[in-house]
Amino acid sequence: MELIHAPQRDFSLYPQQQRWAPDPLSCAEEVRMPEMVGYRCKNCGEGFVIEVLTKDEVKDRRKAGLPTSSITCPKCGSDQVKRAK
Repeated sequence: MELIHAPQRDFSLYPQQQRWAPDPLSCAEEVRMPEMVGYRCKNCGEGFVIEVLTKDEVKDRRKAGLPTSSITCPKCGSDQVKRAK
């Protein structure tokens, strides 16, 4: 039994569709990597890493009247934490 293959589509007539990719500089501001920061609890000694808001995000949230939460220990719930080095 002989297999019949479908003809390959020729994209040479449509170079934009074949080679299209977004410009990395045009979308650089839209995609932000989350900032991960390490903390250690002064109450129980638990070390943990969490994602924090950037300064611009904090400013935008406060301007819009949205809450910005404080950092608390996931183990004991204390807000007595210090930033790890």
